[in-house]
Parts: sequence; C-alpha cells; structure tokens
Amino acid sequence: MHQVLQAEGRTAARALALIGIVFFVSGFATLVYQVAWQRLLTVYYGIGPVSIAVIVSVFLLGLGLGGLAGGWVAERVRRLALLYSSIEIGLGLYGIASIPLLDALGRATAGSPYGWTAFFSALFLLPPTILMGATLPVVLKLYNRHTGQYLQSLSFLYFINTLGAAAGALVGGYVLISLFDLDGAIGTAVFLNFSLAAIVLLAMRNADFADPAPHARVAAGELLGNAAIWLVFITGFVAIGYEIAWTLSISSILKSSPYMFATILFVYLVGIALGSYGMNRLGRRLGPAQCRSLFFLLQVLIAVTASLPVVFYKWLMRHTFIGPLAVITDGSEMHPPFLNFNETWTGFWTTWGSPAKLFLLTDIFFWPVFFLLIPTILMGASFPLVAYLANANEEQEAKATGRLYFINVLGNVVGSLVTGFVLLPYFGSEATFLTLALLGVAFAFGIARLGPIRTPMLARGGLAIALAAWLVLSFPSHGGFLYSPVSPQTEAAGIFLDEGQSGVVNSQISERGFGLAINGLGHGGRDGLGFGEGRAGFYIEAYGALRAARALDDVLVIGFGTGSGAEAILTADDVKRLTIVEVNETLINHLRRHQVFRDIFDAPRTRLIMLMKRRLKPGGVAMVWIQTNEQINTVASVFPYVRQECSIYLLASDQPVRHQRDVEAIIRTKLPEKAQKAIEERRKLCPPADRDVTFTPGTPILTDKQPIVEYHLGRDYHQRRARLGSP
Repeated sequence: MHQVLQAEGRTAARALALIGIVFFVSGFATLVYQVAWQRLLTVYYGIGPVSIAVIVSVFLLGLGLGGLAGGWVAERVRRLALLYSSIEIGLGLYGIASIPLLDALGRATAGSPYGWTAFFSALFLLPPTILMGATLPVVLKLYNRHTGQYLQSLSFLYFINTLGAAAGALVGGYVLISLFDLDGAIGTAVFLNFSLAAIVLLAMRNADFADPAPHARVAAGELLGNAAIWLVFITGFVAIGYEIAWTLSISSILKSSPYMFATILFVYLVGIALGSYGMNRLGRRLGPAQCRSLFFLLQVLIAVTASLPVVFYKWLMRHTFIGPLAVITDGSEMHPPFLNFNETWTGFWTTWGSPAKLFLLTDIFFWPVFFLLIPTILMGASFPLVAYLANANEEQEAKATGRLYFINVLGNVVGSLVTGFVLLPYFGSEATFLTLALLGVAFAFGIARLGPIRTPMLARGGLAIALAAWLVLSFPSHGGFLYSPVSPQTEAAGIFLDEGQSGVVNSQISERGFGLAINGLGHGGRDGLGFGEGRAGFYIEAYGALRAARALDDVLVIGFGTGSGAEAILTADDVKRLTIVEVNETLINHLRRHQVFRDIFDAPRTRLIMLMKRRLKPGGVAMVWIQTNEQINTVASVFPYVRQECSIYLLASDQPVRHQRDVEAIIRTKLPEKAQKAIEERRKLCPPADRDVTFTPGTPILTDKQPIVEYHLGRDYHQRRARLGSP
C-alpha cells in the first residue's frame, strides 16, 4: 500500500511539474501575441494614450470573458487536458489567420474615431483573447485536482503563467520582432500553441481521470463573502490605472521607444509574478483572518510605494544620484542605444566601457524598476489572496475563479478607459497618481489586525486620514513630477505642458530657442518664436520641394512639427492652398498658445485637418525627411524617380524630378536676414552635388510588419540578410 501511494505521489508530482511548464510557455506565447498585435493595431488606430487604452481594454475584456466562459465549461467537462489542447489549437489557427485578417481590417478602417476603433479592435481581438482567458480556470481545475489547496494552486499558477508572460514580453520585443519581424514573432507563438496542444494531449491524457484531492475548508465568517466582488473590481481598476500612468510617465523619460513598452510589461509582470510566488510561500503559514488583514494592508502599501517616487522625484533629482542618471538618459534619443554587433569585444568595451555609457545600455530597465517593481510585487500578492478569501470553500473552484477573474478584468477595463479618456487627458499625471493612491489608502479601514494585535476602527480611520492628508499635501502640482527640467542649466527656461488624448506634449523656451517633445521624443525645434526663426535645415527642405514642384496649387504637409516647413511654404505667393495633416490634436492645442503658430494655422491659405503615392497628383512631388538608408530605399521602392538633396531630404515623384522655379528670390524677399544667413550656413554642410536614388536590392525596406528602424537591435542582421538575398 505504501508503494502504491508513493507511485501515485510521483505521478502527481510529474503532472504538476508538467502543468507548470505548459502554463509558463502558454503565458510566453500570449504576450508575444499581445506585443505583436498591439504594434500592428497602432499602425492603423494610432499610438496616443486613448488609442492604447482602447486596444488594451479590448484585450483585457477578452481575457475576462474567457475566464468567465472557461470557468463555466471547466466544471462541465471531465477531460480538461483535451479541452486545454483544443484551446491551444484554436489559438494557433487564429494566429495563422491574424496577419492577413488584421491587414484587411486595418486598411479598410484606419483612422476611425475612438468608438469605431474599439469596435474594430474588439472584432479582431475578442476571439483569441477569450481563448487565452479560458486557460486559467481550466488549468486551475486540473492542477487543484491534484492538490486540493486553493490558495497554493492559484498563486503558483498565477506566478508561473505571469513569469512566462514576462519572458514573452521581453523576448518578443527584443529578439523575435527585432530579428524575425512581426510575422516571425507571431509564427513563433503559433508554433508554441501547437506544441503545447500536442504535449498536453500526449503526456497528460491520464490526468483527466485522476481522483480529485479533498479540498481544505475554512470558517465562512473569516472570508470576504460578497464584498470580494467590489474589492477585486477596485483593485483591478487601480492596477491598470497605475500601469497606464506609469507607461505614459516613463515614455517621457525613455522617448517612447518600442522597446520601452516591452520592458515596462516585463518589469510589471515580473513584479506580479514575484508577488504571487511570495503569496504561495507565505500563504501556507497564515490563517484566514491574517490573510484578510494582509489583503487590506497590501493595498495601502501599494498606494504608498507607488506614490513615493512621484512625491520625492524632484528632490531625488536635485540631491541624489538619480539626477545625473536622468541627465544621461535625457541626452540620448534612442533607448537602448544602437549597438554594432559586428565589432570585437575590445571595440565594444572601448565604446561602452565608461560608467555613463554602461548605464545608457541598461537605463531602459532601470527606470521601470525604479517606479514599478515594489508596487507590482504587492499587486501580484493581492489577486490570489482575494480570490482565496472569496472562493476558499467553493467546490466549483474553476467557475468561481473565472467569475472573480472576470470582475477583476472588468475593473481593469473600466480603469483603463477612465485613466486614458478622463484622468490623464483632463487632470494630468499627478492628479491621476493621487486619485489611485487615495483609493488605495481607503483600504486601511479593513486592516483588522497587525499580526496577533487587533486594531480598533479609530486607529484604522486615523491611519487612512493621515495618509490621505500626506498625499494631498505632498503631491506635486500639474507638471511638477516628470516635466521639470532634468538639468540645472535649464531651470530658467519657460516650460509648457499639455497632457491630452493624443499624448504628452511639452516644450521649453530658452536662449537656445524653442524645443518641443511629444511623449519625451524631440520633434523639431526653432531658433526662436518669431517669423523666420525656424530651423534652417527645415527651410532648406521646404524650398527644395517648392523648387522641384511643377505646380503649387495644392501643397500637403503631413506632420506639423514646429512649423518651419509650413512657414516657408506660405512665403511662396504661388501656393494657393496649404493642407496640414496632423493627427496629434494635443500638439496643435499646445502650439496655439504662441502667435507664430497661430499665424500659420489661421492663414487664409491654410487648411488644418485632424496616407503617399496615391495621394499625389500626376507629376506631384513628395518631400520626405530621411535619416537612414532603409528610409531612402523604402521611398525608392515606391517611386520611380527619387532625388536626394543636401543629404537630409528626398524628393520623390512619378515623373523625373527637375527644378521648376528659382526659390532664392523667395528666400531673399520673404525671409528676414537672420533666417537667410542661417540657411546659408546650413547649406555649407550639404554635399557638393545632389544625387538621384534608385532602389537597392541589398538594402532592407520598411514595412508595417518589418519595423527595422524602430526595433533597431536587429538592424545589422536585416542588413546582412538583405545583402545575402540580393542578386
């Protein structure tokens, strides 16, 4: 009999280990899908906080509905391993169809209003995310069949799946998309789906027939009862609100790098995983009453630890090492920096061996860890704990967990929409963090005991009021958190800040001119805020396009920047209409506070509307600002005639590019002398001769599914692959 029990124990241990590995890989594949699909969706529906909030909300809603449906099905299906395999097969099939499906949907609906964006995102995302969400209750039912310990089962599965998701976010962004494009990333996830289906079907078919272990029960009075529904909704609301606010704030530090999104997800999910693992270990030693007080204490600690960096950030900048680190980060436009993987280790160390350069290699991890890690560890402990306090005595644990998971995700969805549509655009980052923190400190009323000591209601209320007063009095005012200057020499600069539905726009006026940043990334700039004080390089580009255009009846400018190009175009009397296309409404509202921009927007010939080849009239000329060979080759792959002038811009057309008029007369008669001299000095940096450009097979081109310049860590690999594939 003893040997039989030992054999059964070993079989159960192997089954549990295999379930853990499978659920880790499942989380990995899920986040690869999320990173890739979200990147593709933003191509068509925009990258502002509202668009991101809509896409994330739909993704989360699908997970919640899947948890609800998966819990209901798991209680009615005996063969859970077969059910899980079917889910993975369904995900793999959808992954195969997702790229052509999204391509067709996006091209037909790009640029839709936010309501339609939500509808079309739901049309694409809900089928696979419902399947993804269904995996948690199904696997929980299968796992708990062997353990009978609800808190330990849920916290372990939550830990292992979230850890896999963190790895998927990191590897998906840094390796799969960088090296193998979005097609390759999604293809990898598809392969994992089919592999998991086969492994579970072949290796775990007998697990469906194991006898369920007896469930441990606790006194009903020590659980949360119906209050758990509201508590889990609020914690879901707060958690996603913090994630969106953190992402927006960190994007202003790290310049909205695509790797930034993957890194924030990685750190966020690692924190969740560590917290869940800690609860798995700690929960074995705590009674239900201690667990209950611990849940409320965790929410208060989340509020405090999330608020500390916001409250003390400016002080830390001035008086600690955080200030010099912020200056290093602010000095680079690219995070992580471009790396030459072909150089030797000696060359690499020569370039990157200094402390400042080494920090620049890792700052994309430092800032998310600085802001996120501790509060997310506390968040990770919260969901398994509240689920235990709600469902410890449930015989149908899959159904109960799926229902609670749905409520938690519903809180995520509402929190995402409220944060993205209301709090951040209308009240700003500081007020958003403060609101979320005040919700958290209200949980102090539920801390009934601290260890063996019972806490009276008066003490709990005093703690909540004291913390709330500290938060209200110490939180910085709008713009005082991240948007203060990062270096002492810019303290005297005039600073303007707008947080809107299109993102964060901030600008500075100093003796060096007018600087503009959108979500932390520099966008143009001017030498001053008077007429003719734009940047000389942008003037040269605009006049180069005017010189080559056959007709000037209609001029189209896509992306306003800081207006130098539009300003130059309006100096040509032959221009009958200037159409400016700018998707960032927050930028336009931000710039309207200055007269020089109002003069451009409100000029009688200007039409401001809130993609290239098919938009041009026959013989029309497109002027494209360029930085990389991939950009040049992409334009050359679309237009038969391309000319590069002054090494900073391209002129592209369906007919040969020729100079049609003398723009020097316009410059001499329309621009002030200061601007004329700036153009003259800038032209000295231009090559002696312009050149015609043709498509080069050995150079990569940029596509929606191959964002080489954005995901620059794989750029060397793509260049080598293009050279090898060229005739």
